[in-house]
Amino acid sequence: MKKLTIIFLSLCIILITGCYVPDSNTETILGSNTKTIPVTRIELGAGFSKLESTYFIDDKDYTSTDSLVIEYVEATVYNGDTQLLYSDSVRESIKWVSDTPDLISVNVGFRYGDEVALDIKVNEGKWRDCIVYIHAESIDGTVKSDSIRVIVGTPTEAIQSLKIAQSGEEINSIIVSTNELPQTIDLQAYTYDDMLLPDSFLVSNVEWKTMDSEIVTVINEESIGGFIVSPKFELGKTGLTNIYAQTVDGKVQSQPIAFAHGNEYNKELLLKNFVGQYIINHLRYPTKTEEKTSSVWRGYIFRNFYRIYYRTSTDASEIEFSKTTFDGSNATVTGIINTFTEERLEIRFAFKMKLQCEQGSDFTSYKVLSAEYEKPDLLIVDYE
Repeated sequence: MKKLTIIFLSLCIILITGCYVPDSNTETILGSNTKTIPVTRIELGAGFSKLESTYFIDDKDYTSTDSLVIEYVEATVYNGDTQLLYSDSVRESIKWVSDTPDLISVNVGFRYGDEVALDIKVNEGKWRDCIVYIHAESIDGTVKSDSIRVIVGTPTEAIQSLKIAQSGEEINSIIVSTNELPQTIDLQAYTYDDMLLPDSFLVSNVEWKTMDSEIVTVINEESIGGFIVSPKFELGKTGLTNIYAQTVDGKVQSQPIAFAHGNEYNKELLLKNFVGQYIINHLRYPTKTEEKTSSVWRGYIFRNFYRIYYRTSTDASEIEFSKTTFDGSNATVTGIINTFTEERLEIRFAFKMKLQCEQGSDFTSYKVLSAEYEKPDLLIVDYE
């Protein structure tokens, strides 16, 4: 009766699914009574997740007693255009293969629906940084799936590109005033398919190079977790040089960054800073509410704006620069002043200033030769 029931259920499954039925010519696994099914195609997937080309194992505590599931990686098996539903025959018709079996062992894992899951183990005492490739194939090795890549630890060869950015944007130059450290820059490492790598890869595998160490040297800070490392700069003499990051084996390099150290290379920013301070200090109504000079917190240049901040007010004037030009020691600056009227209403108007660099100031101080304002009544003028 039990045998008849099994036959009846098998016939029902065949009628409903159209699944391939093994015939008497299918091979038999040595030492097993289970018959294998001819396989013509194997596709990898990840269940309801997206199948990635690259996965990571970064915990050295994994041993041979631990089974790892990598994002539910699974194999779908086909005979012709027909998907073979999960069964012992299908399970024993394919196998998982690791190209580094001494480190990573692979086996057929738990069942996910009608797919064949991947089960892997990191062999005890074999841990090392490397890249392992894993695929599924038919039991006779004639049909193979695509491979997935498993990055174990932090191997240098996993780094495929390096990028240097500032405020999230790639940069090609850094200009700093004399003995003034640059704003924070970020180093990022990418692996295959532009996948961002954790900062642990940067700390252990990447070093900075400078074409002139007498101008600047660069070293990586310690890893704090995340995906970026912000390097530390040590400034020397003024001058121009190039810096870049590269892997310790020298095979991957970032784009070189022009590094300029010295006020003469940063004179436009220094001029804007001087003009911004000058105008703010001469505005009659620099904030929306009356503020004392002692309440000024700080002012600085951000892109083409000079902004000043007060401890007790968030509505303050700012200077927007349109154009700066130099002619020897003379300079011309144009832009827009965003400030307030006596009634504390917002107002915008244009300005144009001509200045001369003070001798021996190293581009930090200027004499105002002339200034034109669309609303001169909103400024206190004290130049000749």
